[in-house]
Amino acid sequence: MNSFLPYVRLLIASMLVLLFSLLLNEEDKREVISDVDYSNKMVKEGYVISKKIGEIMISDEPIPIWQMLKGFITSDYGSPYLIVHKHVNAENGELLKGLKLNQKVRIYVDSVLESNPPMVYAYQIEVIEEI
Repeated sequence: MNSFLPYVRLLIASMLVLLFSLLLNEEDKREVISDVDYSNKMVKEGYVISKKIGEIMISDEPIPIWQMLKGFITSDYGSPYLIVHKHVNAENGELLKGLKLNQKVRIYVDSVLESNPPMVYAYQIEVIEEI
């Protein structure tokens, strides 16, 4: 039992360090209202059809759940789509979080990269409320 005591102390010490680092590095999660003007940016609108780590995909029309599953497996969503990443100069660090599938969004970008499928880097994403 005494031979494991140093390892137990090391484990407890590392857990405390991890706990304190998480508590002390907690970011302010309040929404920042900015006066940034996005009028000189290109605007794209569409529906979120897929969410992955660090990117979303938007399409002109919402798609059914079975098409989302098929697209996740085969990368064929059945309609043209656009891959959206967060721009390095975007003010909101949590730009892609909180979006839901088949939710209509408006994105502000500076250019569309010519790839297949096309890709953009978003400065801002707005959720469009449908009536």
